[in-house]
Amino acid sequence: VTLEDEMRHHGVFFDQLLTMIPAQYYLKDEEAAEEQWKSRFWRNKKETAPKQAVKEKSKAARRARYDLESKKSLPLLIADRQAAHKRSREEDAGDGAEGFEG
Repeated sequence: VTLEDEMRHHGVFFDQLLTMIPAQYYLKDEEAAEEQWKSRFWRNKKETAPKQAVKEKSKAARRARYDLESKKSLPLLIADRQAAHKRSREEDAGDGAEGFEG
């Protein structure tokens, strides 16, 4: 068994371990972090919502939380975020280059 084979085996094993961890514990939800940051400074704000709307929202969240088909695995989420980050960097680079030519 070569060192390369061992490393490949360990990499596969680690990826399998990562798929067992729910993504909510591994990756931060950026929208929730933004809301948490805002709520820290608006301590006295009051949001009034009818009880029915709150119940429907919590029921939908509960169903989404336990729906296994809608959740992506952790490696897919990481790959999606990296691709989105790469696209945004390419767009920023493309916008900057156009401004210097003209």
